[in-house]
Amino acid sequence: MSSKSQRIMEPEVVETLEEVYAYDRLSLKYLMILHNGFIETVINASPEKGRFLEIGCGSGRIAIGIAKYTQQIRLVGIDLSDSMLVVAKDNATKEGVNHRVHFKSADAKELPFEDNTFDSVFCHNMLHHLHDPAPVLREMARVVKKDGALLIRDLVRKSRFMAKLHVGIFGLTYNKLMKKEYYDSIVAAFSKKEFENFKELLGMEGLNRTSQFITHQGIEKPSERKRNDYVSIPTPFVKNMLKKMYVSRYK
Repeated sequence: MSSKSQRIMEPEVVETLEEVYAYDRLSLKYLMILHNGFIETVINASPEKGRFLEIGCGSGRIAIGIAKYTQQIRLVGIDLSDSMLVVAKDNATKEGVNHRVHFKSADAKELPFEDNTFDSVFCHNMLHHLHDPAPVLREMARVVKKDGALLIRDLVRKSRFMAKLHVGIFGLTYNKLMKKEYYDSIVAAFSKKEFENFKELLGMEGLNRTSQFITHQGIEKPSERKRNDYVSIPTPFVKNMLKKMYVSRYK
């Protein structure tokens, strides 16, 4: 069996508050293209107003970015890391959106919400942290409204050799810590075939398989009530050109 065919799970690490703040600063520097591309995709595939849910919110940068450019939504972000939630709440307060974004501790395998609660449910670079994503996928499908948006995006698994090559090219400007985390995430990710099988687990109509450059893949269902006006997330010129590779557009 080739190394590409086997997932290598990321090591479980208990992060201190100081480590999470440090990671958050690095994410602002290195992950703007990925984050802004996904933020733009979620906003434009979702209703203009309503309740949104992010699974695995981390330090809150994606949820906060969505809230900054959509004034009529209420957003919940869940995570199991207490340190991440502390930083996420702090970031929301600093960005002035803490009145519309609520971060809480919750297990994505048993979401504390009723069926058909949210107008948009999404996760970014979260699935590869899970040994078995099936329970989480079923929960996401359960809590999203039938005409709501569902967006899942994650890395594409590569062989160890190709993962090192990707880190060397696409993580060229990363520091040592970010390079290690990038490599660990790539080899822990799912193959394209495995990702395709997630559609059956979700059991929903209107799901699209998407590809973002050669690094990411997704399953996306735009809302039947998606907004009419297009929202573009401001991004520095060069990074904006790259950001377009990570935006899914639905007419």
